[in-house]
Amino acid sequence: MTGGVRGGTGVTLVPLDARGGDRDALVAFLAGHAFPFHTTPRVTPDVARERVDAGRFDGPDHAAWWVTTPDRGRVGLAVLSDLTDGGPMVDLRLAEEHRGARLAAPALRALADVTFRTLPDVRRLEGTTREDNLAMRRAFVRAGFVQEAFHREAWPRHDGGPLGAAGYALLRSDWESGTATPVPALERAPGPRDLVEDLALPLTTQRLVLRLPTTADVDAVLAYRSLDDVVRYLYQDAWTRPVAESRLAAWSRPRFSTTDDAVVLLVERRDEPGVLGEVVLISRGWAAGQVEVGYALAPHAWGRGYATEAVAAVVGLAFGHLGAHRVFARLDERNVASAALCARLGLRREARLVENDLLGGAFSTELVYAALREEWRGAGA
Repeated sequence: MTGGVRGGTGVTLVPLDARGGDRDALVAFLAGHAFPFHTTPRVTPDVARERVDAGRFDGPDHAAWWVTTPDRGRVGLAVLSDLTDGGPMVDLRLAEEHRGARLAAPALRALADVTFRTLPDVRRLEGTTREDNLAMRRAFVRAGFVQEAFHREAWPRHDGGPLGAAGYALLRSDWESGTATPVPALERAPGPRDLVEDLALPLTTQRLVLRLPTTADVDAVLAYRSLDDVVRYLYQDAWTRPVAESRLAAWSRPRFSTTDDAVVLLVERRDEPGVLGEVVLISRGWAAGQVEVGYALAPHAWGRGYATEAVAAVVGLAFGHLGAHRVFARLDERNVASAALCARLGLRREARLVENDLLGGAFSTELVYAALREEWRGAGA
């Protein structure tokens, strides 16, 4: 495992000679920086030498690289351990002065490249971090790793009680295809990481911009949400101003980290100001990756394909960035326009629930349309 490897944004991995020419520099790096999320946040030079001389950074089961960039020089250390068991473990350490520069994800990608290109028997690359190390958890996700485990009270601390440990992995098959295979059956504990933080917003399509609402949007949203024609099939009454103010306050602070969390995006044209409506994604089963999609548009935006374009964009967002295994829509059977939209997007009609709810004082029959992650990819939507 030799030679420099690039991981994007100028990050390069340079192999180091741990017990040879790089020994003193490696000891100085380990002893010269605090690593607050490690079990032992700081070590002395003597302890660092003992670890280096014990073979923790080289030999048949370990390998290490300097992490460098053209403008910053040497910024950190990347280590792989357990090289011989088919799933080596990542240890990435950045110098204190280079943290917060978004270098971790490119370094992880470079480490994946060198691992999978030079070790044909390695099936997966693994990493574990403390539950409150949010920067590292985001870096794993940005680098294509998937969270596979959450071990409660498994990470000891020198200054307090134990915290949870979050486990991530990148499969060779995902690295080769550029995808991230979800783990829908694994319980995802509501954690400190909010997936909204990882979204690249606003979202743009061919004609539209989908953005997070603010409290300044109350009048624009109330203008259509107060119309009976708009709310007829939304299973809720027309809005009043107090309702609009309350909803927009909540919409402007979205979270997506447990069941019933939701992300609402307002829809606008790219070439013309003005709110056309909204689309929403709601977590209906966090552990199993179940996400509901919905929308509402102002009457002047009907019949122009905006709803299809906006819903397609957020369904892709749900599968690509919010951990969805299945996305579904619920609609009144009389809402033929929404049924046609679902069909156009390739959502499968799964159920017809006869008179299962009341809508406007009368019984309503509900239709359920859905698509699985692999079906959405296959449909090319």
